Amino acid sequence: MSQQGRKPAETTYIHSCRRCDAEVAATMPPDGQNTFCPSCFSQNLLQVETWVLEDYCEFGAWARHWAAQLFIGRYRTATTVRERKFIALKVYEELILAAEDLELVYIALRDHASRSVLDSMLSVNLSDKTAGEWSNELRAPDDEVLERLGLMLNGVAIGFEPGRQERAAAAVLHKAVGDMRAAAHHRTVADRLMVRAFNKLKHGFLAVARPDFVLPPNAPDDWASIVNVRRSLGRFEFQLVEATSSKVEEFARTIESAAWVAATVVFAYLTSTGRRPLNITFPPRP
Repeated sequence: MSQQGRKPAETTYIHSCRRCDAEVAATMPPDGQNTFCPSCFSQNLLQVETWVLEDYCEFGAWARHWAAQLFIGRYRTATTVRERKFIALKVYEELILAAEDLELVYIALRDHASRSVLDSMLSVNLSDKTAGEWSNELRAPDDEVLERLGLMLNGVAIGFEPGRQERAAAAVLHKAVGDMRAAAHHRTVADRLMVRAFNKLKHGFLAVARPDFVLPPNAPDDWASIVNVRRSLGRFEFQLVEATSSKVEEFARTIESAAWVAATVVFAYLTSTGRRPLNITFPPRP
């Protein structure tokens, strides 16, 4: 490469760790704010993780559920077909996002031994590949899945009082795994077409309300379409989203279930690591 085409070397700046005074090399100059070395930052992550995950059980895990409830309320007063289709697509969007959130929680808990759960939740990028891994790993028996997440050992829920409380917690966690499998299905069904279609939908221009994009025997007023391209086969693909009242209500129930699972397994993780939230019931509710 010619001298002219070379990328200039980045300048390295030396910061000082706020806690232990160790040198920290960075590409940004000191800006007067705190800097921490990797060791001290890991301590910070663990402390902040407890606060954030406790709050997640009551707040963050339920965000999609409450958004869906707002849309459901508006759906019930909709007066036109296009309005109903739009709202149905928004609830569908929350459904795919709720499944995505749950996938992220699963990965973060699965990798807890090598990486802070909070760090994973803030840093991991989901993809078709991670969705496939999630679905495949959930084919294992319940206890194996729960042990992988650090929530059970030899069939016993970790951190709960022996006896009735532990048995009740184990039953709840087994239900959570079953509900998680149902959520994973929404991420992986039909060669992950829903995920690919939704990634297009995020841009807001490939959701179609036109009735001629809904083929018989489907009723045009009851369905919306998301247009996707399978370029390798030279074809369009249409992901139909049912916009009927019963289907939109079903979407909302599935979203609530995914939120419940996310809050439940995060609570169980805090409990298994000796950080059981004192002011939150188990399993958590919104």
